[in-house]
Amino acid sequence: MQKGFAVVYLILAVATIIAVGAGAYYLGKSSSPQLAPTPFSPPPSSALPIPVDKNASTSAKKADWKTYRNIPFNLNFRYPSNWYVGEQQNVIYVSPNPIPSTLLVHGLPDALQISFSVTPFEILKPIWKHSTSSVTINDISGTKVIDQEPNRSDGLMRTKIVVNNSANNYLIVFSNTDNNGNHNQIFDQILSTFKFTTL
Repeated sequence: MQKGFAVVYLILAVATIIAVGAGAYYLGKSSSPQLAPTPFSPPPSSALPIPVDKNASTSAKKADWKTYRNIPFNLNFRYPSNWYVGEQQNVIYVSPNPIPSTLLVHGLPDALQISFSVTPFEILKPIWKHSTSSVTINDISGTKVIDQEPNRSDGLMRTKIVVNNSANNYLIVFSNTDNNGNHNQIFDQILSTFKFTTL
């Protein structure tokens, strides 16, 4: 009989130890401070530098440009799709404005003008020359002069580029926006697309 009670006491003792341990664990867990999860906040955008491809915007703009081809001039180039191209005698005009149908004696002040000749062009000595430098267009060396021409009603200087290559000779002229040689940068972008087709 006492042996049976010993087994019962032993079972009760083990159950009591388990119950006390579980209660202590539960109380300890519920009384410890709970740390709220910290929400992730990305760093400010200024801290994330984004690499900029300076040529990407120009390339993207040129994607919808038109291509102009002139077989007698042995030349093709690209120009903005909302610009105009006109030909009068041996001169090509590229302008953001419509090209007049009448013969342009003094050219267009807002246009890129390209003249073609089978004989080399010479840049005549200007009345007042601002600067002379070398330039390369479609891998052909040329001369760039910024000068003031006589009888210019606007008083601004013009940029002239001469590229002489065998029987393909070009005179490229455009007006500047001031007397420091600043001009419409689209002209430079158009010139960068020039292809002389008989090279």
